[in-house]
Amino acid sequence: RATLEAIVAAPEEFPRQVDPRLGLYRTFQAIWGSTHLDDRVEDSDPAAWAHCIMVNLVGGYHVLRAALPHLARGGVIANLSSGAAAAEHAGWSAYAASKAGLERLSATLAAERPDLVALAVRPGVTATGMQDAIKASRVDNAIRQMPKEEMQPVAVPAAAIARLFTGTLPAFAERIVEARV
Repeated sequence: RATLEAIVAAPEEFPRQVDPRLGLYRTFQAIWGSTHLDDRVEDSDPAAWAHCIMVNLVGGYHVLRAALPHLARGGVIANLSSGAAAAEHAGWSAYAASKAGLERLSATLAAERPDLVALAVRPGVTATGMQDAIKASRVDNAIRQMPKEEMQPVAVPAAAIARLFTGTLPAFAERIVEARV
């Protein structure tokens, strides 16, 4: 397994960073920083909105594009999405749009590359620093109101996602997977 750190906002660097480190791998685990914007559409800063799309969607595209030549037949790709991709939460237009786009990118890749397993994984409401930021935000929605003790610990989706990269995978009827143990 190879480890690669890159800044998704600098996509021109990806091919140079990926090529020398990867041989041919069955799995590819891409984890990139997710960015979140808590503003209603009418109050949002267009540059911040575009940055959220750049990190969560365009960054994911660049990571995939750089890694695809290195994946062997049967390789697994798990893009980290969010339930926000299919929900209406006030103040999350950029985040929801970026994650919905990432899910469509995953589904399109699955159609283009049937030799790979390309999935979008929704980890569920998980107790992370992002949830702390949501609680501190100005926007009021159901996720902000959820008590932290009702959120799942990081270990739950982490274990579910790890299972995608070990052993034999079932046939997936859907390309969006809820990460639960």
